[in-house]
Amino acid sequence: MKFEKARSWFSRLASAVECHTYYRVGNALVGQGNLDGAIDAYNTALGLKNDFPKAHNNLGVVLQREGRLDNAVASYRNAIKHNPDFPEAHNNLGNALKDLGKLSTAIDSYKTAIELKPNYAEAHTNLGTTLQEQGNLTAAIDFYKTAIALKPNYAEAHNNLGTALQQQGNLTAAIASYNKALKLKKDNPEVHWNSSLTMLLGGDYKNGWEKYEWRTKTGKVQLKPHASPRSKLWNGKFPKKEVKLLIVTEQGLGDTLQFMRYALVLKKYKFNISLCAPARLHPLIKSSGIDSSPLTPEQANQVSEGEWIQLLSVPRYLNISPANPIITGAYIKPTDKLSCKWKKILSTNQMPNIGINWRGNRDDTNKQGRNIPIHSFRKIVDSYTGNFLCLQRGSQPLEIEQLQKNRKITPHQLDILRIADSEHPEDFLEYAAIINNCDLVITTGSTAAHMAAGMGIPTWVLLPKVPDWRWGLYGDSTFWYPSMRLFRQNENGDWNEVMQRVKLALQEHFGGGLSTRI
Repeated sequence: MKFEKARSWFSRLASAVECHTYYRVGNALVGQGNLDGAIDAYNTALGLKNDFPKAHNNLGVVLQREGRLDNAVASYRNAIKHNPDFPEAHNNLGNALKDLGKLSTAIDSYKTAIELKPNYAEAHTNLGTTLQEQGNLTAAIDFYKTAIALKPNYAEAHNNLGTALQQQGNLTAAIASYNKALKLKKDNPEVHWNSSLTMLLGGDYKNGWEKYEWRTKTGKVQLKPHASPRSKLWNGKFPKKEVKLLIVTEQGLGDTLQFMRYALVLKKYKFNISLCAPARLHPLIKSSGIDSSPLTPEQANQVSEGEWIQLLSVPRYLNISPANPIITGAYIKPTDKLSCKWKKILSTNQMPNIGINWRGNRDDTNKQGRNIPIHSFRKIVDSYTGNFLCLQRGSQPLEIEQLQKNRKITPHQLDILRIADSEHPEDFLEYAAIINNCDLVITTGSTAAHMAAGMGIPTWVLLPKVPDWRWGLYGDSTFWYPSMRLFRQNENGDWNEVMQRVKLALQEHFGGGLSTRI
């Protein structure tokens, strides 16, 4: 009997030793970047000893890095099941839940981690980022400051504090926070990038453009150029003899529409300009006279002659600023054929044609502040008897029904929605022709805004109190587009007051026509 007990004890000991060996192997493989091998090692360890919280937790970390968020959540929950007082597991669970968009549940996990470990600076910071994503900037700032008090050399907390201060409109304090972060990690691309956006928002274009170049080092997918040519990168020096220069687009459609004008400027120097852009934009680029033979990203990847530059780096070398916009006139133009087609379609109604667009298409943490709830935007439609054309890409049937309540949804409106949602290049050109026939476009700061104002159409852009960098913090006009008028929130989140000003502006702009339905 004693021998059997001893053998059982030695067997358990051997199993435990083997389990911890696989656990350590998993940790080593993570350090080597071999995530699949690490997962196998952790699973082997857990097969030998399932009540091993650290192995469950570390497995969750690796699964999360691979984007397997649901599996990561399950691993973290297993870690907590076997050790409820495991603050790191609660914090990591919060991170995975946040990535899944489950912000309220993530907040509960972070709070539990902090209760178990009050001096846990990382959990305070993570809770701050989640609250910031919910729009609770005041609470987020408090948690960032607590994290910094606990860990003064915590560069990430200083950076996150800067982003929250920027969203509050406190640009001086935001820059100070970024500078503190850069003292701790001077070559952190994300901090430099955030600093650049704050500088540009505040009107410091000289320094802002310089730091804007750090976007290329952040590793963010949405900031990468749409192609990577084999030719050398242009250094900003203007040539004395003709040089081929390929301009490669980046970021969203609105960015391309706003900045492709500067290809026309570079043509005046000794450059043989070619523009690389998504195929969807090619017909519009051609009809606008910017490039008669634009390249697709796939074609641009094969270019080895001459030099190349990312589109949004061009303004830096041209010294673009409010005092030096260079091009302010209309530079986007659809074909005459399509413009005439839609002029005929829309002229059957004697009322002004007013294009409307209530949200953008970018997916970022500020989208809720930038997009306008349909019940708020509807107040504009209800206030005036004009012919409202829904230009919104990705609109939902329920949204259209709400906006067109008590109005007949015309066949041409259904065609407009189909064209707006189409990925076909010729349809995007037709989308431009539709907008070109609007007497006014009312929109958020989105593709429709750049399209309309780039054609010289009167364009009213409705902005949150602290908008995207290109709109600045003050004023009802912008140097980018003379035909554009800006309507800014006076208070964060208050679109109703903005709608009242737009309602009055409509009456003033067109004269009369106010609906009796408000």
